[in-house]
Amino acid sequence: MRALPGRLAVRAEAADEEDLRRIQDLLTTRLEKFGQREHLTVTWHITAEARTTAGSEDHQAERGRVTRPGTS
Repeated sequence: MRALPGRLAVRAEAADEEDLRRIQDLLTTRLEKFGQREHLTVTWHITAEARTTAGSEDHQAERGRVTRPGTS
């Protein structure tokens, strides 16, 4: 997790895609609930690292971005 101007960058890794989705759902629910007054949203993006390891036994990685309306 890393704070950046106007957003919070989050990286999630898991042994398989099913676990990754569970982690993402958990983080999304908690972060959006925590930031409900500020109308925070969470979006996930596949990293270049995950693209190069797709189909392998390696961990998959995706980055989430938590933003307030009106910020990029």
